[in-house]
Amino acid sequence: MSRLITGCILIAIGVYVLGNGSFPLFSFLSIIGCLAFYEVRNMTEMKSIPLMIGNMILYQVVMTLIYLNKLPTYFNGLFLLGCVLIFSIMLYEFGKKSLLFRQHVFFNNIKFFLYIFIGFSSIYMIRESLNGVLFIVLTFLSIWGTDVFAYYGGKQFGVRPLSPTSPNKTKEGTAIGVLSAMALVLFVCVYYGYPLWASIIAGGIGIMAQLGDLYESLIKRTYDVKDSSNLLPGHGGILDRADSSLFVAPMVYVIIMFLS
Repeated sequence: MSRLITGCILIAIGVYVLGNGSFPLFSFLSIIGCLAFYEVRNMTEMKSIPLMIGNMILYQVVMTLIYLNKLPTYFNGLFLLGCVLIFSIMLYEFGKKSLLFRQHVFFNNIKFFLYIFIGFSSIYMIRESLNGVLFIVLTFLSIWGTDVFAYYGGKQFGVRPLSPTSPNKTKEGTAIGVLSAMALVLFVCVYYGYPLWASIIAGGIGIMAQLGDLYESLIKRTYDVKDSSNLLPGHGGILDRADSSLFVAPMVYVIIMFLS
C-alpha cells in the first residue's frame, strides 16, 4: 500500500511541476538533486559531509544560473562535453560490470556530480526549450509507460532475465514495456494532434530508460545496497526513481540542441 500511495503522490507532483515548468520545476529539481547527493554519500565511500555540502552548493548555483538564464555563451559546449564524458564512463562501467574511480575520491566525485547535475538539469532545459511541452510529454510518457508496463508485464509473462545486473528484469517485460509506451504515446499524439513519429522515438526512449535502470542497479550491486535510500516509502530513494530520467533526459536535450 505504501508503494501505491507514494507512487500516486510522485505522479501528482511530477505532472504539476512538469506541466508548469519554470519556478515549480526548478524548485523541485533543486531539492531532489541535493537529496541525490545525500544518497551518494550514504551509498559510496565518499562519506565526507563537507564534500556533500560542496556538491549541493555547486549544483544549486549552476541550476540557479540556468533558471535565471545567466549562463555564459559557451555553456552548451561544456554541457555537451560533460555528456560525452559521463556517458563514456557509464557505458564502459556497464560493459565491465564494475565502477571506476572507487579508490579516487576526486574523480569519483566528479563522475557522480556529472551524473546527477547533467541528468536533472536536462529535464529543466527540455521543458523550457522551444516546444518543451511536447518534448517533456514525450520523454516522461515513454519513461513512465515503459517502467510501469515492464514491471507488470514482467510479473505476468517474464521468463528470461534481461541482465545479470538486474535479475528481476526480464526480456519479455522490457519488450512489453517498450511497446506499451509506444502505443501510449501514439494515442496521445492522435488525441492532441502531435506528430505521429513521436511514438517511434518513444520506443528508443523506452530502451534507453531500461539501460538507465540497469546502470543504477550496477551502482547498488557494487555497494551492496537494496535501495539508494529510504526517503520514498515503498520506492527506495531519489536515485531509484530517477535512474531512467537521469539517463534519458541528457540524450533528449542534446537532440534538441542539434535540432535548434
